[in-house]
Amino acid sequence: MGRAIDIVGWLWLAAVIASCTVNGEGQNGGVCPPDALRICTCQDGSSGLQRCAPDGSGFSSCVCAGDQGADAAYDLGDGPDQDAGQLPDAVGDAATDVFSEGGRDTGEESQEDAVSVCIDPVEDCTGDLPAPTCSRGLLSRWHWDCFRDECVAAESTEICHFGCAPPDRGATCARLAYTDLYSDRLCWISSLDQEPTCLQGGGFSMAWHPTNAGLLAYTRQTDGGQVAIAGLQTDPPQILCQVETVEVAGYQPQVQNGSWLSGSDRLLMMEELEMGSLSVSQWLYSPYGPVCLLPRQSMCPLAVASTEPATPLRFQASYNRDRSLLYLLAGIQDEGGANMQVRKITNDTTQDDLCGSVLFDASQVTTAGWKAKEELLYVQAGSLFVYSAVRNSASPLVDASTAWSDNSSDIANFNYDATILLAYHPANDRYLVFRLQPEGQSLEPWPTPGGNMLGPNVANPSIERFEPSP
Repeated sequence: MGRAIDIVGWLWLAAVIASCTVNGEGQNGGVCPPDALRICTCQDGSSGLQRCAPDGSGFSSCVCAGDQGADAAYDLGDGPDQDAGQLPDAVGDAATDVFSEGGRDTGEESQEDAVSVCIDPVEDCTGDLPAPTCSRGLLSRWHWDCFRDECVAAESTEICHFGCAPPDRGATCARLAYTDLYSDRLCWISSLDQEPTCLQGGGFSMAWHPTNAGLLAYTRQTDGGQVAIAGLQTDPPQILCQVETVEVAGYQPQVQNGSWLSGSDRLLMMEELEMGSLSVSQWLYSPYGPVCLLPRQSMCPLAVASTEPATPLRFQASYNRDRSLLYLLAGIQDEGGANMQVRKITNDTTQDDLCGSVLFDASQVTTAGWKAKEELLYVQAGSLFVYSAVRNSASPLVDASTAWSDNSSDIANFNYDATILLAYHPANDRYLVFRLQPEGQSLEPWPTPGGNMLGPNVANPSIERFEPSP
């Protein structure tokens, strides 16, 4: 029973002693299992314990073996004034609280049960652990572990090279899709050091499906218009659907995909009805039908200044979460950017023009994406801006002219909350990964300096992002 007393003494001291502070707050942002214990690192490199506050607001300071009073935590022994096997009231209460609320499922809350040892955390430890969280490129998960025969809540952290995926994916890392210039393939990876998975036929205008992690729509790099839907999780990965416009009098009209509508299998598309006449429409993905992509609803005409036939175009379009706002981006592919409009969709929107009325516009925009229901991120002339529909104005988030000392890079892409950015560096013709500092504007190489560079074969990169479902 002396061993059991040692354990309880450790638990009791973990709750009352503040010493050798290493991690004063929980690494998961101040949320932890009430009264649970976790391993911490002492200043000498040894292991100690921290205890979560009863309200789950965060962990105590790290209690280490060399601290004053910690020797008693390791070996209380049987004091002369207490019988062997009899625990002090305060110590016994602390142990019962720990195991009944956050550690071992004791069943009967007796002192004998409370001090049962932890051998196999899967069998011996129960209780609710915080859900996984992902923030600023760090994915945190919790699990039970055994430490000095006790159940402790252990936290592991994974680095997400391309930031966190949108919340609809759960707590997980975002992926990167791109075209391999050397082999003309569509490829995707989850980290910078991962071997890519690829499909023949590169493209651009990648659109990640908001609820099905296995679907990616994109426009094939062909002479005419061809939109394809790739199955990323089929075995092996394959093109599930593709649609190509029909050549008329020696001319093949263009078609290009925008984003998926949230909560549906519909794609926003740009189609060329006749030479120089462009329109925005909705198409339905129907994998089991005789035609896998079907035009369903024409929305509005699209104006793009182009005098040459078959001029490659740049197009993006996406509704926000409740489909009250729509952004349209359209222009000539080889120019520095395109014109972007944010449009308001109301009940008064007519069937002749389902794109609504213009609230805001900007020029020289290369890419955009919704951050929240009323916040739109977009890249203009290499800098990152955020548009607020509440204020109906935009403000810079990262200024490319000051983000790098040599003014050498332009922002090219970003994850859903713009905490991770891709920047194109013309001097070495490479894309680099950066993380946005919490205070904004300032960038740091991610995940490490010198380890943030994509290969020279990468073109049209797209980090996994989409507008979450309502």
